[in-house]
Amino acid sequence: MVHLFRDVLGAGISLVEIAPYIAISFGGYEILKTYLPENPGPVAKLGVGWCAGVTASLCCYPLDTVKRRMMTDGAGLKPARSLSLIRALLFYVPLSCAGGA
Repeated sequence: MVHLFRDVLGAGISLVEIAPYIAISFGGYEILKTYLPENPGPVAKLGVGWCAGVTASLCCYPLDTVKRRMMTDGAGLKPARSLSLIRALLFYVPLSCAGGA
């Protein structure tokens, strides 16, 4: 039963990481695509896709860190440690992006 709970928890944290990444990536591509000329070439489309992908990666990297930390915890799930890691990321990442820390 513990293994099933751990697998479900692992799938949940993966979904929490993947869903925003896909939303930012596809949404960013659609928004940036509106700034292209009427018939853009493949290089312009590639550049827009690259910008959207990089933005999504930068925004979702802290969630990837949480997921990998939870994966390396292994059999000894430590929810309190994981929650404190999430809280620390939510506090310190905005400060570092703003140049505060």
